[in-house]
Amino acid sequence: MIQGEPSVWESGGWEQKLGILNVAHHTLEQAKSFSSDLAALQPYKEAVYASVAAFAEALTEEELDREIEAGGGTMTVAYVLTNALLGNTLAHAGEISALKGVQAATGYPFQLSPADQPCVQARRGNFHRPRRVTMSNFTGFSPDALGLLGALPLGNPSWYAEQKPEVSARLIDPARALVEDLGARLRADLSPTIEAQPKINGSISPLNEDLRFAPDKPPYRDYLMVNFWDGAPKKLAPTVRVRIHPDGIGFGGGAVFDKDTLDRWREAVADDRVGVALEAALAPLRSLPDAEIASEALKRVPAPYDAEHPRSALLRHKMIQARWQEPVPTEFEDERFVDWCAERLMRFDALHHWLIEHVTGANVTGGRHAAASR
Repeated sequence: MIQGEPSVWESGGWEQKLGILNVAHHTLEQAKSFSSDLAALQPYKEAVYASVAAFAEALTEEELDREIEAGGGTMTVAYVLTNALLGNTLAHAGEISALKGVQAATGYPFQLSPADQPCVQARRGNFHRPRRVTMSNFTGFSPDALGLLGALPLGNPSWYAEQKPEVSARLIDPARALVEDLGARLRADLSPTIEAQPKINGSISPLNEDLRFAPDKPPYRDYLMVNFWDGAPKKLAPTVRVRIHPDGIGFGGGAVFDKDTLDRWREAVADDRVGVALEAALAPLRSLPDAEIASEALKRVPAPYDAEHPRSALLRHKMIQARWQEPVPTEFEDERFVDWCAERLMRFDALHHWLIEHVTGANVTGGRHAAASR
């Protein structure tokens, strides 16, 4: 409308690429039955974002003052952008949030009347009132926590026994509080079935190495790991984690496969539609500074898949983990660290729910992408 050019949807041939009829042309019955996979729509979203960003960067004051025909009258470009487009976007965002709220997802905390609840139960299982997430346990790590963590590999068992009260007070106790508060955030925003167990060998990995399998390593680790998994068994469930190290805070997300889940992984990767959705879920993670997609990989593409398959690298994976590290923030020493970590773990949203839907088969009813794909 403003540029006088076809939309990104039309010029990019997205109707054909996605196999979705332009929703403006839907009949009432098509609209009622419509569903979408947000991960598959990710490339379209990125194309729209790039087009809008290029347009915005080229805007001049003269262009903002230019008058165009819109809404049955004459308006300036500035008016259309600020009142029509932004206002319309905010209105729809409110509608979406309200709809999520009545389905017990993260949104406005509305509650349906008993007469209306059966229709939600039919789509989502038992109806639950939206959670109000209260975080009051975690108050931050102490300023000397990272120094103590970095010293652990230099110690021996007798030294560690002497330091154990300090280790508990400065590392383990804050980690327990972090697991409780961050777990509550992830259950509200990522998936209601996320497991967060504030104990060693629960969500908190032990600080000691198992020297039976690594006899040459120091007896104690210089990092603190907290894990949040979704489904059972724990070792195979899609997991997101935070790794605290003196050099930085690391984030990871993915899953380890056994024979059955590895077969499902390969089938999903090879599928034209589902595999493209995985690539879309990984794209924003790959673009992060210093990020990597880690894996134990085969040297060759396994049979019966084509060695020249467009996703041959993913077909060789025996597990999947996206990860990156950032400098230790000032938020590390206060309660803001929970929000800081949650914002970064939510970047795994699309990958996390892709794994649940196509590989692990966990019965998860929450999360933005899972809800949208139903």
